[in-house]
Amino acid sequence: MRLENVQDMYPLSPAQQGMLFHDLMAPGSGVYCVQLAFTVSGQLDVDALRRSWQAVVDRHAALRAAFVSEGLDQPLQIIRQQVTLPWTVLDWCDLPADEAAAKMDALLKQDRLRGFDATDAPLMRITLVRTGDDVWRCVWTHHHLILDGWSVGWVLHDVLACYEALAAETEPTWRAGRPYRDYIAWLQRQDLQAAETFWRQDLAGLTAATPLGLARPEQVGADDGHFHAEASCRLDRDFTARLQSFARQHQVTLSTLTAGALAVCLGRYAGQPEVTFGLTVSGRPAELPGAESMVGMFINTLPLRVPLPDDVPVTRWLQDLQARQGRIAAHSYTPLVSIQQQTVVPAGQPLFESILVFENYPVDESLKRAPAGLRIGEPAGMEQTNYPLAVYAMPGERMTLRVAYDRRRIEPATAARMLGHLRTILEGMLERPDAPLAEVPMLPADERRVIIEGFNDTAMDVPRDVRFHELFEAQARQRGDAVAVVDAERSLTYRQLDERASRVARQLRDLGVGREALVGVCLHRSVDMLAAVLGAAKAGGAYVPMDPGFPRSRLAMMVEDAAPRVILTQRDLAEALPESAATVVCVEDIVSGESAVDAQASADAQASAGEGTADDAAYVIFTSGSTGRPKGVVVEHKALVNVLASMARTPGFTERDRLVAVTTLSFDIAGLELYLPLTVG
Repeated sequence: MRLENVQDMYPLSPAQQGMLFHDLMAPGSGVYCVQLAFTVSGQLDVDALRRSWQAVVDRHAALRAAFVSEGLDQPLQIIRQQVTLPWTVLDWCDLPADEAAAKMDALLKQDRLRGFDATDAPLMRITLVRTGDDVWRCVWTHHHLILDGWSVGWVLHDVLACYEALAAETEPTWRAGRPYRDYIAWLQRQDLQAAETFWRQDLAGLTAATPLGLARPEQVGADDGHFHAEASCRLDRDFTARLQSFARQHQVTLSTLTAGALAVCLGRYAGQPEVTFGLTVSGRPAELPGAESMVGMFINTLPLRVPLPDDVPVTRWLQDLQARQGRIAAHSYTPLVSIQQQTVVPAGQPLFESILVFENYPVDESLKRAPAGLRIGEPAGMEQTNYPLAVYAMPGERMTLRVAYDRRRIEPATAARMLGHLRTILEGMLERPDAPLAEVPMLPADERRVIIEGFNDTAMDVPRDVRFHELFEAQARQRGDAVAVVDAERSLTYRQLDERASRVARQLRDLGVGREALVGVCLHRSVDMLAAVLGAAKAGGAYVPMDPGFPRSRLAMMVEDAAPRVILTQRDLAEALPESAATVVCVEDIVSGESAVDAQASADAQASAGEGTADDAAYVIFTSGSTGRPKGVVVEHKALVNVLASMARTPGFTERDRLVAVTTLSFDIAGLELYLPLTVG
């Protein structure tokens, strides 16, 4: 920067400090890049418009600011004497409408991602696109460092007033206005120590930002490098009028009403009795004459801590909230970094992850005063902050709610639902102003129906009076040669597995196992373990999983409590079993046999087990014992079959799928891992 082109230099405002920090931390991200686009129709004098924009830049020092920090104890904004406003004119008149619309979307996105170099003034540019004979699209892009929303309205007012004069070949008459440096000087006179004392008391006990509740874990990268997205809804005139009437009647502002709805919404999402979010305040001090008409960056975003007591009436709570907003606004000159230093929230972690911006800016009013012969359409704005969630409320005849979000953290459908939740909360406050806060509804009728009726509509056809092993036997008859199970050493077809299980069942029947008799299963994970549990079921009994990895004392407790008639194990585990009255049988001695025996064994097992029903016990599983002595829980066949049928339908499991069974047999989910594949083929 040439020293001869420097007009002035002074410190940054509190909001500028934070924005510059995030700009330096995320170069090229487009953070705090503000874009406003609007249509101009009529006989536009393009040269007069360019000169008007340049004249306004020349007039307002804030529009010629650059920001430097390298090598300085504190960053400074440097006001350049002269700058040339970047100005681009494009002609798309000959393009088909759909192609022009696509190119405009691409231009807007690329322009935002382009961002700005904060050290290179001016931090704004204009792109003018001709889309028809007398139709232009004006895109004004600037860094939030130099302007707040209220100033945007004044800049547009000055540009249009200057254009009207230049188009008529007269000298423009400028409105009176104080320079931005007067506000910076006012800031330097404030008692920061007193403000820090207020924030230390107000935020006492705050240890972390309120979790969003609706957010997914941050994902690295995005498909196009652009993370910002938006969703919006426009309230109808009647609802907006009711909100305004409610606010007047109960002596609160629309801003407070919106803040209240957001607080309730965030509290429900996070499941917390108190929330903290950022509240953007105007920052224009009443004691500074002319502050309302100054051009620059005045706003600040402050932490608004909101308790959510269940039993306090809505109107009283809103009035308390308004008083709280007034108290923090009185200290709006405090830099956010100074506020955080008064808390125990660690440096580097945010005080809040969501913000509320109430945009009562005169942008639309400025554009309505278009010069003669021109018509200016409704502006479309886009702004990207460093926060994953920003909620904007724009008053008017039809109030607009807008949710801007980081799509690495929040899904589009979630953002859209949030708009419905905010509207429902506002509606609930209007309908029952004296109701306790806890009774304010949040879910729209259609979403409530889905949750209460749709999610609970779990009725389905399931096999009746069928035991889980009978579902397997049906598959074995249909798909005998298909592979049923594979372990580290062996692979069995449905027919082979059924034959092994039948041998086990015949042996168990010979040992007195009958209907609902308990059979301990202490086996390593293998195809034989599966044959053992199916064999116990074929015999009419219920198995008791005994993990060979359990301590001997735990196995002894299980044997004492369940008192199984037989324990199925294998040779290398038999000696480690606790003493009991149960007959111990090694499966290796059962499953080795000729196929001629298998048909008879299967027939005998099915005949002898035919007396069982779906109400019989399928297995007995012991709890972890984390709250005391482990307890055996009996699971019936019909319960297991019901779960298998449900899981086969949702998420869906077919004969083309394979499932890796990774859990111990002593964990209840093993029933799904083992039997779901076998019962669907």
